[in-house]
Amino acid sequence: MTYLPPDPPMDGSFRNAKVAPESVLVAPRLPVTRWNRRYLLLAAGALAALVAAGFYIGFGGANTPSAKGPPPPAADVTPSSPAISDRYANGYADPAVRATLPGAASLPPPGAALPLNGAAPPAAPPPVDPAVQQARDQALAARSANPFFAAAPIGEDAGPPAVPISAAPPAPAPASPAAAADVQPANGQGGKRQFLAGARSDDYLTNPLRAPESPWEVKAGTVIPAALITALNSDLPGEVIAQVTEPVYDHVTGRTVLIPQGSRLIGQYDSQIAYGQQRALIAWTRIIMPDGRSINIGSMSGSDLSGAAGLQDRVDDHWGQLARGILLSTVFSVGAASAQDASARSSGSLVLNSAGSGVSTEAQEVGEQVTARDLNRQPTIKVRAGWPVMVLVNKDMILAPYP
Repeated sequence: MTYLPPDPPMDGSFRNAKVAPESVLVAPRLPVTRWNRRYLLLAAGALAALVAAGFYIGFGGANTPSAKGPPPPAADVTPSSPAISDRYANGYADPAVRATLPGAASLPPPGAALPLNGAAPPAAPPPVDPAVQQARDQALAARSANPFFAAAPIGEDAGPPAVPISAAPPAPAPASPAAAADVQPANGQGGKRQFLAGARSDDYLTNPLRAPESPWEVKAGTVIPAALITALNSDLPGEVIAQVTEPVYDHVTGRTVLIPQGSRLIGQYDSQIAYGQQRALIAWTRIIMPDGRSINIGSMSGSDLSGAAGLQDRVDDHWGQLARGILLSTVFSVGAASAQDASARSSGSLVLNSAGSGVSTEAQEVGEQVTARDLNRQPTIKVRAGWPVMVLVNKDMILAPYP
């Protein structure tokens, strides 16, 4: 039987009723307050108006320029007396200015004809009024004065003496633009610029077009297919032998066999392998025909079937030996540390302690040398016998038809 609140049962059974924990732990929720949209829009509009007014006043919008009145009448600057116009030099042709130029004494006045050889020099100009001469000197000093404001000592002339044109220092020669330094030297930008500069050549070749010297030629750019007879191991330098797998024909007609199938190729490979290198470099030096004839081809590079220089088959990085060296170095280091700890804890004779310290030091040095030796060992490139190879012909070869 259920009872509706607020009337509890009279028998006290409500005391044993269980109350849900959510009703005890959860706090009462506050009512949600909502603002009126009109008030929010009015507040945003007022704030925008204040910001706009601040921008208008801050950027000078309120300081409108006042209307300008009519311009004042121009002052009359016409000299009151004709003597003022004669107090300044008339130009660079003025005698006072020409007197400062070197060799001006022997020059004729402006507008006069040059005297012929043996003719009498022109007459000296008439004397000039001292006041006019002083005004001309002041004008000349003003034109040749320093443009910067420098205070002259009291009692001395404010303008420096006129410098003759011939005494002016010569203009410095334009300096050649220096090469821009690399922002990141590790990228080698300077070497790239040198490569581009060295790659430029003349527009015309120095050697003219040449006709073939023989109808049986193997031109540069021909590929000789072959296969290795001997294997290749880069631990030691040595020679390699290959055999031509397809005949090579003449360049002009492509019908005459010049290098028959079965010819032998003699070459050498490079045994100096850098860290991370995976290709062996081969240089072919000789071709031996099946009938006993041979030709020295200099040093032509070998490549794989794709035309990339060198051959790539197997690379031994000697990781096993490196792991062994690291393991030995670790054992030696642990033994050295143990010997040092034992000598530090021991209170016996000094001879045993010194012997333990010496053995630990030597063991640690031996471990470091073993690890360094294994790290410095170069990788080994191995190419098996029968590996395909191509010889890139880089010079024209004159041969004879194979019978």
